[in-house]
Amino acid sequence: MWVTNNASFDIVLEDPLVQWEQGGTIVSSTSAGWSGKDSRTNLPAKNAVFFPIEDVPKEVTRFRVTYSYSRDGGPLRMAVSRFLRRFRLPQKLAPWMYRNGLIDGRVRREIEGAWIPKKIDPATAESIDRAAGSKEAQRLK
Repeated sequence: MWVTNNASFDIVLEDPLVQWEQGGTIVSSTSAGWSGKDSRTNLPAKNAVFFPIEDVPKEVTRFRVTYSYSRDGGPLRMAVSRFLRRFRLPQKLAPWMYRNGLIDGRVRREIEGAWIPKKIDPATAESIDRAAGSKEAQRLK
């Protein structure tokens, strides 16, 4: 499965998690990393990174991938975060401030992928195989 950064800025991908439904319960696995290596990776603008889903058992009917990312919030957020560190602010504001870069200047977001059927019909599998053999897919490998 590929994750693409279509933004004009670099991002840092973190904490990948694969979830699947098995027997009516949601099972999570953190064993796979970005490109099969680390749980944290830099993803430059207009680039993609591979996330392996081999951990998902074959008998599963659906799965999804969740992860978080962060990016530089820019000089204004960095200046505001430095200014705000001088004050004792209410704890209930901390999560919002952290997500929006007002603690350390980095903006953070959580991504929860859509549930994807694990078993697909043969026609869809054939079109995926054809796309994987295309010149564009070969160039990305």
